[in-house]
Amino acid sequence: MLPDEYDTLSDLLCDSDLYPIVDEEEFHFDKFDYGVPIPIDRLTTAKKVEQAFKALPADAGKDRIAALYAGVESGGGKGPASEKLKELVKGLGRFDGNELRAL
Repeated sequence: MLPDEYDTLSDLLCDSDLYPIVDEEEFHFDKFDYGVPIPIDRLTTAKKVEQAFKALPADAGKDRIAALYAGVESGGGKGPASEKLKELVKGLGRFDGNELRAL
């Protein structure tokens, strides 16, 4: 659940109040620094996770996979949805254990 003053997780993560000032230089992050923002849909069931996963492009990178994890979390992080996503991502065989934890 996000604090009331933020509409999206990107807004929260890009809030300059969260980052220190180092050598009088303030950090600033723009949520559009990395291209087009990826929509995060609420994924509340294993079926919704499976549908969202199947809709990914074949060359989907870590950012797209992370968006699915964020969708599961915004959907309440329920066990079946979370477990289904872990199963599907593991099945890709593209990520080692450390990368999976980082997602």
